[in-house]
Amino acid sequence: MVYNLFVIFTLSMLFLWYRSNYERLQFINAIFIAAWVMFSIEFYTTRDYPVYYENFNRPGEHVMWEPLYRMLLSIFRPVGFIVFNSVMAAFEMYTLCLLYKRAVPKAYMWVGIVILIIQPMNMLLYMNMKRQFLAMAIVLWVIYFMVYSRNRLRWVWAVTAFAAAVNIHTSALVCAPFFLLPLVRFRLNKVAIISLIAVYVLLMSFSLSSFSDLLYDVVDVVQGDEMGDDRYTMYIEEQDRMDPKATMPGIFSRIFSAAMFILLLIYNRRTSPEGFKIFLIAIASLMGGNFLFGNFARLNYYYEITFIIALPLLLQAMRENSSSVASRTVYAAFLALALLIPGKAYYNAMFGEKVYFTQAKYRYFYTIFHSNPDKSEYYYEGEKRPHR
Repeated sequence: MVYNLFVIFTLSMLFLWYRSNYERLQFINAIFIAAWVMFSIEFYTTRDYPVYYENFNRPGEHVMWEPLYRMLLSIFRPVGFIVFNSVMAAFEMYTLCLLYKRAVPKAYMWVGIVILIIQPMNMLLYMNMKRQFLAMAIVLWVIYFMVYSRNRLRWVWAVTAFAAAVNIHTSALVCAPFFLLPLVRFRLNKVAIISLIAVYVLLMSFSLSSFSDLLYDVVDVVQGDEMGDDRYTMYIEEQDRMDPKATMPGIFSRIFSAAMFILLLIYNRRTSPEGFKIFLIAIASLMGGNFLFGNFARLNYYYEITFIIALPLLLQAMRENSSSVASRTVYAAFLALALLIPGKAYYNAMFGEKVYFTQAKYRYFYTIFHSNPDKSEYYYEGEKRPHR
């Protein structure tokens, strides 16, 4: 119920934003402030919450986390996890709000925000993976400095942000290619577009499990000896056992991903130089989505988060170049699909009978003001176990 109220509040702010002729940015700010509140008050709603909450005051367990994250835990231990969580969320929402307002055209801001809040695999997922989302927010500063900033020290700040992100969540290493963005001085021609479409199709049959030995070697390098937890090795073992079909998105989600991929390629010359760089990140994410499954999908989240920016930019490019009935029809159909897919996912999570195990408690959204939240653990097979 609490999260549904947040959604209603957000839609109300977006309506007022529209009525102000897209001029009063305080309505957009209010949405991100409300999102910060939701992140701050969540309590045992998301699957990983107990891991962070209960281990906060157990320094012996912190060895499984990266050095900078351990340092942050030590700094905030005197004031408790609730305060720590709220401060980190404030940084994350400030970062997201700043980049969003800088990158997205005002008339299209509503699209990315709606998808951010109603798609359970966006905001509620970010709420769950607290450590990685913190790293993702820091990586957004790398994108900001490499794409939008003209600060003469932007390379220094970007490298500092990248190092901080890696020392909070090692997976942030996959963002190293972001440093190539300032070097992009080209647009995709027909040959490049056809080649990328061919690669996109080929990646649908690509299997990471075929490269398990190489992945183990990579993990040995990036997972330091001081990290007693061996979870990254377990990610590979999970990938070897997993049937990709079990985690494959539905048919409409796959159609939408393919359509967005093709449209990003087609309209890559119809957006700004900065927008094109965001397009490239989104294109890479859509390609990665064809073969990264299970916990390896986490590697794609650093790229996928730019969808809330790339999609409005794409819709703007399509709208400004929709001179024919056919192009306007494609625009309307694509926009409808972009909203209906997360809308259906939201309905299933909040009101549906069949709920994915990681989303089992979303509809209740327990907060720090609940005296007796459900602390049970839910599993893929539908099993519910009491909290240990």
